[in-house]
Amino acid sequence: MDAARRAGFRYFSAYFLLYIFLQGWRAPAVWVAQRFFDIRITVFPAGSGDTTFNYVQVLCFAVAAAMIAAIWTLADRRRDYATLHEWVRLLLRYTLAGAMLGYGMVKVVQLQFPPVDPDRLLQTYGETSPMRLLWTFMGYSKLYNLFAGLGEVIGGVLLFARRTTTLGALIVAAVMSNVVALNFSYDVPVKLFSMHLLAMAIFLILPDTRRLFDLLVRNRATVPGTRPDLFTRPRWRLAANAVKAVVICAMLGGSVWTTRSRYQEETAKPLPPLHGVWEVREFERDGKIYQYPEAHHLMWKRLAVNRYYARLITLGGSSFRYQISLAGDRIAFKQFGENESEQSLKLVRDGDKAIEISGMFDGERLRVKLTAEPLDRFLLLGRGFHWINEYPLNR
Repeated sequence: MDAARRAGFRYFSAYFLLYIFLQGWRAPAVWVAQRFFDIRITVFPAGSGDTTFNYVQVLCFAVAAAMIAAIWTLADRRRDYATLHEWVRLLLRYTLAGAMLGYGMVKVVQLQFPPVDPDRLLQTYGETSPMRLLWTFMGYSKLYNLFAGLGEVIGGVLLFARRTTTLGALIVAAVMSNVVALNFSYDVPVKLFSMHLLAMAIFLILPDTRRLFDLLVRNRATVPGTRPDLFTRPRWRLAANAVKAVVICAMLGGSVWTTRSRYQEETAKPLPPLHGVWEVREFERDGKIYQYPEAHHLMWKRLAVNRYYARLITLGGSSFRYQISLAGDRIAFKQFGENESEQSLKLVRDGDKAIEISGMFDGERLRVKLTAEPLDRFLLLGRGFHWINEYPLNR
């Protein structure tokens, strides 16, 4: 191992160890932000992995790893790190495998990207955040979720065995390159984490790059790669294999169990009674009935209700999100981002396909009759799959 490779090994080994084991230690990053950048960090990772804290923490790890590598270089004159390298690879293999299993499983059962809901059918592209656009694109196809998830799961499983580590790392690198590109292109706040997973996969591939180049590019024969045995004594090797089997079973079983529990919990939630898209058939404001095309600009046009909130579209094109709750013959609306109290209106149902909402809403007395729209009337859900397309349908 030449000097440059030894230096790189020392630095990246130190960095990955810090990143894996010290992510939960907040104090250093908070202190560095305050002391050197005059930033008082109050937001910590909770859904977003690209917070100010995350960037400062990565900077701390990078500087600390450089210091550790420098001290290591001065204190250790060894020229061969084959065994230590194998230990570092072992840690990265299992860390990366765990992440791939976790992300892959939730894609296989379509938990990360749920199917398109009624709200998305009414939200325009212009009102959609880039991340929501990506979630809609991914959530539309159960088959593509399965394909993407299996790629991550298969790559993760292959990392458990030393013999298939390079193949698994190549699959993970391909998958994570796409994930990193999507995260950057659609402003998904997991950029740092996904880049670290990609870097781990590349680190695992690096020792075999010359042989891969000879085989795939130069079309030359290659010699088998060699790896030092971490346990040379039969007794220790047997114990290590037993521990490995337990760890692998625990990781696979834990991933399957967690995903299954989340799936059961999610699918067990009943849909709200008004789930779907409702189209306005009659709109009355302060005693006057408005009809198309002569209509009030605030006249309701459609109401979409999903598991968590409702979206109201007006005839003038305005869009509003509300939290809604039902109690008996009352329906309450509370707008997102507002401190206003709930607005409670009377709800009358005519079977499952028609409702009437009446009462004071935004200071006006309304009476609105709505009917349920079949969701397959929307092109996105009704188009389906076609083996034969005489002409493209791209609108």
